[in-house]
Amino acid sequence: VSQSRYKAEQFFREGLAIAEAVEDKGLIANFTGQLGAIKRNRGNWDAAESLFRQSLQMRQELGDRYGMATYWGLLGDIERNRGNWDAAESLYRQCLAIEEELGDRYGMATSWGCLGEVAIERKNWDIAQDFLMQCLQVIEELGDRYRIAECCKDMGIMETRRGQDYDLAQTYLRRAQPHIVTGK
Repeated sequence: VSQSRYKAEQFFREGLAIAEAVEDKGLIANFTGQLGAIKRNRGNWDAAESLFRQSLQMRQELGDRYGMATYWGLLGDIERNRGNWDAAESLYRQCLAIEEELGDRYGMATSWGCLGEVAIERKNWDIAQDFLMQCLQVIEELGDRYRIAECCKDMGIMETRRGQDYDLAQTYLRRAQPHIVTGK
């Protein structure tokens, strides 16, 4: 697997060089973002952040609202992984604002799920529950079984950490199980 990652990085670097040579800002943003994803997957948050910010800047210059939302969300993920809850929340809210503007229901559900996870870490149980319920409602409407499982898992974790209703936590975790087993 690691050799294929290095090959992918090599291909993206070669693609980036070509995109820069022909001055195609959209392709430059794409390749830069893909290189950022490789760095993120390797746990190199600083390098990933730098590349994601470069891609975000190009998306802003191009007026690509969907791309801007994507990179604000990815930057939010990095801050969440670092434990920087305020920064993560701010980035997720920027992402969500554009997704709402675009009517991107799947993206909105993803952002609500991320905001719910941040609220869990802060022990803001009611806020976490509101975000996760919004996420679950939309994901169920869209029929994404994996994301249903993920959201139910988060709700089960929230109830477990809250420490008040272990039966409800088990209910959410059991609800996630068939979606995990069958996938999508």
